[in-house]
Amino acid sequence: MDSRFPSVVLESACPRSGVKRPVVEASGVSRSAIYRRWPSLTDLLASALDEGRTTGDLDLSGDIKSAIVDAYFSPLFSVRAGSYSERQFRKRIALVMENPDLQRAYWLSHVRRRRAAIAEALSTAVDRGELRDDIDVESCIDLLHGVFYYQAVARGASLADQDTVRRCRNAFDVV
Repeated sequence: MDSRFPSVVLESACPRSGVKRPVVEASGVSRSAIYRRWPSLTDLLASALDEGRTTGDLDLSGDIKSAIVDAYFSPLFSVRAGSYSERQFRKRIALVMENPDLQRAYWLSHVRRRRAAIAEALSTAVDRGELRDDIDVESCIDLLHGVFYYQAVARGASLADQDTVRRCRNAFDVV
């Protein structure tokens, strides 16, 4: 399978019907070849949704807040940079909202591992006494991510827009 396969999967998928026949037809890859690599079409789509996303480790030797801010706002980790486009982000939102099985598969296979660095940073801040010891780390991550999702989903704002970035950054200062 060539490197454009994930793009073909995403372009062929639609929220209501999933991927099935359109993916096979558009990609030129046989159905059996797809099933050899991914146990289900839901797993295939979850993998394609994550194509181009990056996961990075955070430097926790210094200021934890700065490390977390860098994780969300530096070009290395940003949706605005690299090969993961805002178009992919919006396609992912549409597909997972229409398909709870895909949403769960994507959470289990990709989202949880991407949250690990932030969870480690927050836990380190708790251990150092920089954050209260009774915080719920998972809820904190949901809150931080929610700032971005609200801008894109509820406001319809582009995550590349400087006003959107400013609002997100200002929200971080409140939290």
